[in-house]
Amino acid sequence: MRPDQLDLLTTVDAPTLTPDGGRLVVGASRPDFRTDGYTGQLWVMPTDGSAPPRRLTRGYRDSGAQLSPDGTTVAFLRSPAPGADSGTASAPQLALIPLDGGEGRIVTDRRLGVTGFAWSPDSRWITFSSAEPEPGRYGTVAGVGPRQEDPRLMTGPDHRLNGEGYTADKRPRLFEIEVPDPHGEPVFPAQGRMAEPEDAQAGAPALPAARPLTGGERAASDPVYAADSRHVFFATTPETGFGQSLRTAVAVVAARRGPAEQPRPAGSGPAADPDAGPVRLVAGGTEMSVGFGSPCVSRDGEWLYLLGQDLGESGLEFVASNGAVYALPAASAVREAVTGWKRPATGLQPRSLTDPEAMGFDGPLRPSGQDQVLALGVSRGRTILVGVSHQGHSEVIVDRQGEVTGACEAGGTLAVSSTSAASPGTVGIQRRGSGLLELSDPNAAWRADLPPAAGQEREYGGPGRLRPGRAPDPEQVMEQLQGTDQGQDQDQDQDQDQDQDQDQDQDQDQDQDQPAVHGWVFLPEGPGPHPVILTIHGGPYAQYTWSWFDETQVLVAAGFAVVMCNPRGSDGYGAAHGASIQGRMGTVDHQDIIAFLDGALEEFGPEGSGQLDAGRIGIQGGSYGGYMTAWITAHDHRFTAAIVERGYLDPVSALGSSDIGWFFSEQYMGSDPERLRQQSPLHHVDRVRTPTLVIHSEEDLRCPIEHAQRYYQALWAQGVEAELLIFPGEDHELSRSGTPWHRRVRFDHILRWWDRHLARKVTDE
Repeated sequence: MRPDQLDLLTTVDAPTLTPDGGRLVVGASRPDFRTDGYTGQLWVMPTDGSAPPRRLTRGYRDSGAQLSPDGTTVAFLRSPAPGADSGTASAPQLALIPLDGGEGRIVTDRRLGVTGFAWSPDSRWITFSSAEPEPGRYGTVAGVGPRQEDPRLMTGPDHRLNGEGYTADKRPRLFEIEVPDPHGEPVFPAQGRMAEPEDAQAGAPALPAARPLTGGERAASDPVYAADSRHVFFATTPETGFGQSLRTAVAVVAARRGPAEQPRPAGSGPAADPDAGPVRLVAGGTEMSVGFGSPCVSRDGEWLYLLGQDLGESGLEFVASNGAVYALPAASAVREAVTGWKRPATGLQPRSLTDPEAMGFDGPLRPSGQDQVLALGVSRGRTILVGVSHQGHSEVIVDRQGEVTGACEAGGTLAVSSTSAASPGTVGIQRRGSGLLELSDPNAAWRADLPPAAGQEREYGGPGRLRPGRAPDPEQVMEQLQGTDQGQDQDQDQDQDQDQDQDQDQDQDQDQDQPAVHGWVFLPEGPGPHPVILTIHGGPYAQYTWSWFDETQVLVAAGFAVVMCNPRGSDGYGAAHGASIQGRMGTVDHQDIIAFLDGALEEFGPEGSGQLDAGRIGIQGGSYGGYMTAWITAHDHRFTAAIVERGYLDPVSALGSSDIGWFFSEQYMGSDPERLRQQSPLHHVDRVRTPTLVIHSEEDLRCPIEHAQRYYQALWAQGVEAELLIFPGEDHELSRSGTPWHRRVRFDHILRWWDRHLARKVTDE
């Protein structure tokens, strides 16, 4: 694909089914250059394929559909078009529409929008999560803009988040509305005299009243009702104020007190609503090592499933700490929950159902059958769908070359949204005794004219299978990290000569315990030899997958071969594999990346099939991939050019400037200042002489722009060819969810850089 074809790519939400499994509703979204935003609507279709999908809504961006338990009404989030005259144009609101068709009705007017919601089992109520701004901020006072707001006083390290900005002054709270009759007469805001609040004749409000269920002292999200349609479980933080750990917890609140219940007890926090009960702790706590979230109640109401993550005594030990599925009796959770936040009741001990050392699980969890749950597991470049029972039995339900992104089961029918090597978004159906059958692929039309490039799965390296090249010896690098700067001021030409002369020696010194490195090689059309681009994923605890990836497709269509792998430190290969780089970034991960590149060159290069040009190799990566690109070009001078994007380039300054720096740098690289400095690409930038394009976003809080500015300045000052490309108004997610125009321009610049340094080199020669 070309950069100007980004607007063809359609992704799909998690599907939702009617109780009998006969019909499915799903949201579809695509980039839109015309509005410079993302547009999409909800679609409804029979699950037997007897009729084509039908557009159910016609909003600018409708997403997150959930069918009511009685199967009559669809709740969803509606966002107006960019620049729409609606006060806060980008804030999504909760909306309802009858499944049989009609006009969508917005039922909230939250200033900062709605982020998530849940139906009650009796279909009468909806609880939703919405950020509540402090008075005087975010437009709550007329004439007081961002520059006129009062100063913010921070009393802890956790106060900002990439893509959101400051967090403590707009914590999400839970609210509940009674669902209005979707077929009732519409009500509009009163005007003139009838709008006077004391006028008893003003009549019913235009929107249903939203009753707060939680206060603003703790964030509240991911609500789900208990079987009684009265109690609501949700995810929260046990600590108040500015967090000092990563601990999370699951709590419960009574949305409406029963007639026999007493008023809120002392110490249970400020009242959110006179009719709401106290917030009580179910799982997790300030003295607990395991944090919990993603609550899900089984259909029979008997079991409360959770995702748990062991964060150690400090509450910060997140490196390769996989999520596991837990369960506890739901009735006990309601009955025995406590009002304190240190630890739950003795009788509430969630039981682990999966092994976090073998595989990590992500949410959201979804009910299956009467008493089971569906979870998403990460495994070797795939995201699989697993069914888990409260007895601890796990069954892989969907495992394909791609990623399951959402699922819903009802009436014996399983609906799955997924990505694959051929499509960025499809919807499939699976029934008992059958495999997954594709029901709808909104990308099928353009794919006929733009067939995707297919990657070739490979494993290179491994014990006893050493590869030629300049893969570093991890022990030598560790000795350097543990030492001082001795030897780092050697003449750069001498370094390069040593790099070349020691290839054979390093071939004998490589880590004998190196595992086989898993990844993919993408080849353009034609015999070659093609210029090569080595790409490195972010994270580091993430993975390249089988899924259709726009960046790879753009590069291959432009004539570049792409080599990509999951080195040690990546997700999907077990916790030990992910934790192996802790305290030694730039060692075994560097070795694995180079080993995979050398393996690809051995098979497809001049001594193999001849499809790869070993003399024209570029390297690029973003976030941790940007870190590794800058690290590798400081230690290996084989690369013709490089692109360092949104790189975590200085773990030292990130301690105070990054939204995650207060825990990330220490957990991954250690607390010793000198050791931390030695693992910083900026500390080694004087070794770089590879032409480098540095790409960054102005509003990136994950890897602040000062990382890019300082790295670019250092390259420029020492005479290395370098360019700095800065995107205004974008954050760390530019390449994934930035404005469509900026995403297109980013690709244009990437291709311009590679055309100059890789494609034109062969022409010049």
